[in-house]
Amino acid sequence: MPTEIEWEYAARAGGAPTTYAWSGEFMPRGKPTANTWHGRFPWENTDPPGRDRTTPVSRFPANAWGLVDMIGNVGECTSSVWTAVHTAANASEPDHDPCCTPHTGNCRSMRGA
Repeated sequence: MPTEIEWEYAARAGGAPTTYAWSGEFMPRGKPTANTWHGRFPWENTDPPGRDRTTPVSRFPANAWGLVDMIGNVGECTSSVWTAVHTAANASEPDHDPCCTPHTGNCRSMRGA
């Protein structure tokens, strides 16, 4: 299983960090680039009927490395906790727990949901 930093790197096909793996824009040219949640997660889903479930594999374009479905559709788990800064210095010891609860910090990042 990849670390969170490895997953981010692969999702961006080695490109520079952006807000979304494909660019800084959620829906470039008004078109979705992944099956992502619309609305307030997890209690409000504003997708129209028929678009509120998983999609077939490869429905959206592959990234520059040919990887598909790195974002959205289902959650992708990683072997390390989430960190906002992806550098070698913090690759093994991120400074906070991604789970938003005050416990031991043993949660792992769940990506793409």
